[in-house]
Amino acid sequence: MTVRTSLARLGATALLALGALAGTAQAASTLTPAGTPIDNAAKLDYSVGGIGQDQICSSPSGNSTKTCTFTSFKVDNKINLNVTTTDTTPGVSAIPGSTSTLTFVLTNEGNETQDFALSTTSNLSGPVGYMFNGTSATTVADAFDPTNCKIYDNAAPTTEITSIAGLTAGTSVTLKVACSIPPGQVNDEIGAVTLVATAREVGKPLVALIESTTNSPTVVDIVFADGSGTSEDGPRDAKHSARSAFKVSTAAIRVTKTAETICDPVGGDKSGTPPYAPKSIPGSYIQYTVLIERVDTNTSRSATLTNLKDTLATANVTFDSDFITGANVAGSPACAAVGAAVNPGAATSTGKSFKVIWSGAARASFGGMTGTQYLTASGNYTAPDINVNWNSVLPVEPGYAAGELKPGDKLQLIYNVFIK
Repeated sequence: MTVRTSLARLGATALLALGALAGTAQAASTLTPAGTPIDNAAKLDYSVGGIGQDQICSSPSGNSTKTCTFTSFKVDNKINLNVTTTDTTPGVSAIPGSTSTLTFVLTNEGNETQDFALSTTSNLSGPVGYMFNGTSATTVADAFDPTNCKIYDNAAPTTEITSIAGLTAGTSVTLKVACSIPPGQVNDEIGAVTLVATAREVGKPLVALIESTTNSPTVVDIVFADGSGTSEDGPRDAKHSARSAFKVSTAAIRVTKTAETICDPVGGDKSGTPPYAPKSIPGSYIQYTVLIERVDTNTSRSATLTNLKDTLATANVTFDSDFITGANVAGSPACAAVGAAVNPGAATSTGKSFKVIWSGAARASFGGMTGTQYLTASGNYTAPDINVNWNSVLPVEPGYAAGELKPGDKLQLIYNVFIK
């Protein structure tokens, strides 16, 4: 705005004194609020021929009297906002199949109370940059999309929101974004989520603000002054965004099941010269081995085995409840005495149905770093289902929770069937 002062007479000598501002001054830490009237007038002292004259006070249209008419305008609405994340690099640790949470902070850096619409995006791909703690982190590949993301005010963490109402200028609000981590992700994979905030008029969170194209002194014009946060927003669009990420931290367990034909009723077992290769025909003795192993190196995550279930095809096979001798299966004399031969040292375990072999860190229940247990069918097999409870097989002991498998640990569960 330009203040114009009209002089009463040409050739006069004058001393110009500016009137004090009538509005609120901008403090060092605060912006002058939008809508604040700024009123002022210029007062002129002068003399003619050495004789003092009445002071002249200015007006917007020009004045020659001492009556002041303020030159006035209203402070316009500077729309400025900032979204950051307080999460730290390399991202929030998350387990596949869980719901995990990111943290963002929205600050109203404008000069007016505003509503803010909130939204998230997670369908990113390829190299993506992050702004952990406001500092650029190394660009990494976005490997998966977190799903079902919901936004919460940190002050009310159980109520989902889509906007923030009446955020006062200069204040901030902490926001939580909770997302589902899809199952099947592997260690160190990154899933990025962007929180986007868009300034709105108070009480109208669904109505977009329109930036003023003209400047009217009597109207609070709207000026977009925001910068760009991520690729989800641009400069001067009344939006700002920040990106955080989940980093998968899990345990990788591999399960391998193999079947070996131990003997058949025609040629017997593998003993003899030359060795015989038993075939899988009716009456043959089949040994299943289920290998369970922890194949990652992530010591920060505990993996706990609960139950193993195997439903046998009992229309075609018979479970061998005493695999040490196999004597319970009629009609297979060639295989009846094979059990002791294929399970050396197990003669004292006659009547047992399962063999469990441990390999890994020392466990007292297995007598050390390696060891063997035998389990009966009772409690572990009810036709047609094998159900082994690992909390019982791997009890609580020093350094281990019940059923726990640590990196490098291995278990083998061995049991047999006869083909009908």
